[in-house]
Amino acid sequence: MALNFVAGRSGSGKTEYCLKSIAKKHKENYNGLSILIVPDQFSFQAEKDLIAAMGNKVIMRAKVLSFTRLAHTVFSKTGCGKTIPLTDVSKAVALRKIMIDNAEKLLYYKKSADKKGFSEQLSSIITEFFRYTVPPQKLLDACEGGGEALGLKIKDLALIYGEYINFINEGYLSSEETLDILYGAIDGYRALEGAEIWIDGFDGFTPQEYKIIGKLLKISGNVTVVLTMDRQAAASDRLVPSDLFFGPKETYLKLCRIASDAGVEIKAPVFMDTAVRYKSAGIANFEKNYWRTFFKSGMGHEGIA
Repeated sequence: MALNFVAGRSGSGKTEYCLKSIAKKHKENYNGLSILIVPDQFSFQAEKDLIAAMGNKVIMRAKVLSFTRLAHTVFSKTGCGKTIPLTDVSKAVALRKIMIDNAEKLLYYKKSADKKGFSEQLSSIITEFFRYTVPPQKLLDACEGGGEALGLKIKDLALIYGEYINFINEGYLSSEETLDILYGAIDGYRALEGAEIWIDGFDGFTPQEYKIIGKLLKISGNVTVVLTMDRQAAASDRLVPSDLFFGPKETYLKLCRIASDAGVEIKAPVFMDTAVRYKSAGIANFEKNYWRTFFKSGMGHEGIA
């Protein structure tokens, strides 16, 4: 078991490196499973790119999944204990009913249930609570020391959130809790034991996703995470929040802590130092220096209008 990183600036060939590495491993008679995890919106393109890199003969031994599709793949084999999927529309209807049923208990949002779009906004807020593992009690604890209006809002949100949790616990599968259920079910999916996991296309991860990565580190063969971060940022211990690579560096450090806590080996990052996407030297120089406080002039401006 090991945690690996592939790092480099935008356009440095990180994704291509991953695809070629997956293809090479399988062409060398690797009989295990490879899984490339990407954001939902990138999965179709990633599948096309992986097929182009591997060919049709070995594509069945490699899968392109998002975290959500990984969850449903696992549930198809292990089950998840819930049988009624909850769509966005049905979730909004459920939240509206919860507000109507608890109207007398609400302190701030009592008159908001009938407002157009409020259920959708409330749905989005609750999704964030799930993603960042914020329980209702933590919201109530946050009321202390806040302003009167803010305190009333948080108390109402905690009430609605708690009632929503009670509702979905009656057998409904909500998209927000998919990764929480996956965390408990993933141990029963034997195909992941010793598998090669590649994670690409993410700027960072939610607490739910970090938990899943931590579990994958324990049961799979290797986990490789792609980060948009140059060699200088990786080596620096003084990045300020305004730095272009501050977010990826924080992600890198947190993943290292998770791997260390799990007793997993952390390998030195593979850095992609050369821009391969940009055919124009002017564009390449622009990408490299646009965010710098003290930029360096390039030799030309071809490709820049």
